[in-house]
Amino acid sequence: MNEREKVEGIVLICEPTEEYLNERQRVTYRSHREKLIKWLARQGKDPENLAGYAHDTCKTYSTIIDQFHRHVWTDQDRFTLNLSQEHAEEYLRGQILSDEDYSSSHLDNTKLALKAYFRFSNDEWDPDLTIPSTLL
Repeated sequence: MNEREKVEGIVLICEPTEEYLNERQRVTYRSHREKLIKWLARQGKDPENLAGYAHDTCKTYSTIIDQFHRHVWTDQDRFTLNLSQEHAEEYLRGQILSDEDYSSSHLDNTKLALKAYFRFSNDEWDPDLTIPSTLL
């Protein structure tokens, strides 16, 4: 089995994403992901002071952001890199209300990862959604 291409030790394009995209879309998404992962690792935590996230946090956030992209593509039935705050609110709300057994920790990480994604895009996002501290 071939090892997937990585940047900062993080897989650029995971298998489900690779299967979803055609070759041209993969090239575009690969470039976008490479910039995003480098930004998370090198300055995402505090862009003004060029402080990046720890490797495990960067890996977690990049996975969540990849899942968010696939959710929007599936929902809209098309590839796009123009993800809106409305997409993020709907995605986070869907995870909070999901029948899946998402932990509060996972939901917090999802919210923080999406906030980081919008900082990367130079578009601050501060959702009004509150993550329940205990989920039934």
